[in-house]
Amino acid sequence: MSKYALAFASLVGAGVSALPVTQARIPRPELSPRYILEDLTGKPLVTDGMADPKEWPTTRKAQLECANKIDGPPSKLACKVRAGFDGERIRLLVTVAVDVAKPLKTDGKWGRRDGFELAFSDTGEDAPVFMLHGYPDGTHEVTSPAAAAAAQGTVIQAAVSYGAKAGAGSWTAELALPVASLGIKPAAFRQLRLNMNVRRTCDDTWTCWWSPENGMGDLLSAGLLILPRQLPETAEMARRREAVRPLVAAEKNGDFSWSLLKGWPLSADPDRLGPEALPADAPRMSFSAGSGWAVARHAFPLTAAQLAS
Repeated sequence: MSKYALAFASLVGAGVSALPVTQARIPRPELSPRYILEDLTGKPLVTDGMADPKEWPTTRKAQLECANKIDGPPSKLACKVRAGFDGERIRLLVTVAVDVAKPLKTDGKWGRRDGFELAFSDTGEDAPVFMLHGYPDGTHEVTSPAAAAAAQGTVIQAAVSYGAKAGAGSWTAELALPVASLGIKPAAFRQLRLNMNVRRTCDDTWTCWWSPENGMGDLLSAGLLILPRQLPETAEMARRREAVRPLVAAEKNGDFSWSLLKGWPLSADPDRLGPEALPADAPRMSFSAGSGWAVARHAFPLTAAQLAS
């Protein structure tokens, strides 16, 4: 026996635990992922599973993705979701990629057929959790693990508007959930606890937005849909808005158009060239350096007259 084994044996014999004591996990909702909802106020919606540009305007905003495991390896196929709020309803546009060579299964209960599962609840203390199952044939169902919330689940089921459409290699669903059906006044709505799970039969996978600690109903270890923070307007913001109003009006009338040229003969090295090395009348430059990258920022002072010319 080696001296290390003898030392270990002597410690155990002396009553010292050989393994550390594992403490129970403490939920940390503040570490949950946040997804900022799009502002869809005034946008029309027909929940038919077809993404009309008037309903879902083009955006550069990253979509919510279901790519994490929940039971076994996650699917390698994509599932992307656009999520927004129109002042009364949370609206989702779900696109699920599937194997084009394998047909969707549309018969049977949840888990035996293709579909997705939304687990959601208000953020209030002891708020009930509801499960919504959406299927590619355009049907949906709402349930709750809490028996006391069954009646409210029926109300939500009737309030939800849902539609889906299957295509080659994917299926798409649109959903609208009135927050009033959760007992939330639309004007007071700020955020919603949510997780999402996608069931695919083509590769026999379950794939979620955020891997929960204790099943899909555990929303303390899931994510949040939140409204973008509204900043109060300052005097400077109002001044700038008024300053550009004539330009905006001229552009709407077709009397004004402009573009910034991208072919400026300018190069910079953050290790050799800094603001102090530039001429006084040169564009102001600053660098943000990180591990293996650097971002250069240029500020070009332009008056409205210069911009218009």
